[in-house]
Amino acid sequence: MNPIDPWRESLDPPAGGLARLVRGVEARRTHPPHVDLRLAFGASAVVLALALGIAHYQQEAQHRAFARQLRSAFEAERREHGIARDLPSARADVRIVVLSAPPAGR
Repeated sequence: MNPIDPWRESLDPPAGGLARLVRGVEARRTHPPHVDLRLAFGASAVVLALALGIAHYQQEAQHRAFARQLRSAFEAERREHGIARDLPSARADVRIVVLSAPPAGR
């Protein structure tokens, strides 16, 4: 007998304690443990936000690539022929470019 065992003999369980324990164990066996729905909803919200962010980034990447190509084409035209000119626009999302025929002498 080790020194921890004597206290077990001196403690009496509360009235009906063994019956409550048996009912609790049986209830856990018949019903699966409860999954915390807050964690599941939080994880699904994070996954949804991440998926939407990736989709938005991919869509914007195509727009940025197109704008880069367009800008480089206009810069090349300006350097070669001087025929593409930007006009100022009051809106930031609008770009006005005037193209004219190249000079006849070139």
